[in-house]
Amino acid sequence: MKNSFIYKSDLAQAYFPWAGRDSARHKFIALINDDSVLMRQLTDYGYRADCRSLSPRQVELITDRLGNPFK
Repeated sequence: MKNSFIYKSDLAQAYFPWAGRDSARHKFIALINDDSVLMRQLTDYGYRADCRSLSPRQVELITDRLGNPFK
């Protein structure tokens, strides 16, 4: 994983490549919201629901919990 910020919609598209961009983003947000442990970890690192990009640490938390969609 690169050490740069990534747009939430780009990561969502990686997890849901068959879905349209908006649909993938909504599915991704729902996935995060349904995982209370992940959500708590993300908010500890500054995640907000209205953020458009994710920090490298937030991406790491997500991929550790949900699996790496880039493999």
